[in-house]
Amino acid sequence: MGHIIITYLLFLSTHFTAAETNQIEYGYIFHESSGQNEVLIRENDTIPIRFSPSSEKLALNSLQRLKWNVLYLNGSGEEIKLLGKVGKKKQKDGEVYFEFILEHWYILAPFYKYADQDGLELPEKMKVDQLTKEDFKDFEGKDQFDVKLFQRKTVR
Repeated sequence: MGHIIITYLLFLSTHFTAAETNQIEYGYIFHESSGQNEVLIRENDTIPIRFSPSSEKLALNSLQRLKWNVLYLNGSGEEIKLLGKVGKKKQKDGEVYFEFILEHWYILAPFYKYADQDGLELPEKMKVDQLTKEDFKDFEGKDQFDVKLFQRKTVR
């Protein structure tokens, strides 16, 4: 009888662990690096990732084309959230990562970004209420892209 209960508990723990990989929200950490530079954070666990080719195309294109002046100030895991599924652990060029199937992402607004300016000075940090198309480099689908889908208003 005890063996059956242990087996059932193992089944439940496996089932709920697998269920957690179905479209969960993660914090997104981005940092400039010559190596692994994209990490998910969930409940104080960090997960190094690379995006799967199976990711939703518009979500992936728009996230990867977010300009530096938004991304650098909001890549700490708190402001940008990714929804998707963590896949299998892999290794390439000596770096361990998990494949991530991105289904959607959003930034919490208002947020900070660097002001656009010319010159060598450090740009001024400014608080903005929403994303605009100018916050993205060109990508396929940008013309039909609704930036409002990729932001959520918060009180901050």
